[in-house]
Amino acid sequence: MVASLPDDFDCVPCRMKRSLFCISLGVAAIGTLFISAARAEDNAMEALKKAQKAQLEAPASRMKMISTDADNRVSTMTLEFVKPDMMHWRMEENSQVKMEMWSDGKKTFVRHGPAGEIKEAPLSMSAMLAQARESAAVEKLIAMAKELAFVGHENVNGTPASVYTFKTEMMGLNSATKLWISDVDNRPLKSEGETHGEIKIGAGPGRTTNKKSVTTYEYDPSIKIIVPAN
Repeated sequence: MVASLPDDFDCVPCRMKRSLFCISLGVAAIGTLFISAARAEDNAMEALKKAQKAQLEAPASRMKMISTDADNRVSTMTLEFVKPDMMHWRMEENSQVKMEMWSDGKKTFVRHGPAGEIKEAPLSMSAMLAQARESAAVEKLIAMAKELAFVGHENVNGTPASVYTFKTEMMGLNSATKLWISDVDNRPLKSEGETHGEIKIGAGPGRTTNKKSVTTYEYDPSIKIIVPAN
């Protein structure tokens, strides 16, 4: 569900805007991709809230989204969170690192390319992370789900899961998602999605997006995030 930005969107200020934009979508993915229902007998909206809460309460998590566009270009976004507010974000295109970002909630560091210099960025992720965890923000994200439907039970790597489909609309993008939710602890395990639409940044021309994505989720207390020294 993370849309690509134009290839020429690459001056230094624009890189920072692009970083914040992608991180924002990544945080939004916590709500939109993690929207789910963990039990078929539950009221759908109540099930969405329970699954959202279960994911946000995980001590440590990793989300890896692999997207393929209409030209078969592959992009990978990895988001790691460790409570209370540690974050690591990495974006790759065709297996090449394009950007990487770390934050401890107070300072944020960014690197462009696999060998670029790591610099402190004028961005604080603490407010964004806090907003993602606020119940009001969660309610808004849950409200975006449309045509929610339970479609059956399957196993994901040996874990029994309930499978749901739903649609969302966000920032000019229309997405259809299939989501597998653990029947053990209500946490998302996997999602598959298709995203179409036109996204615009500022007053510039929009860019058409046509992507398919597969996202996997891990909840491992051994996940560690090391923020670069200033």
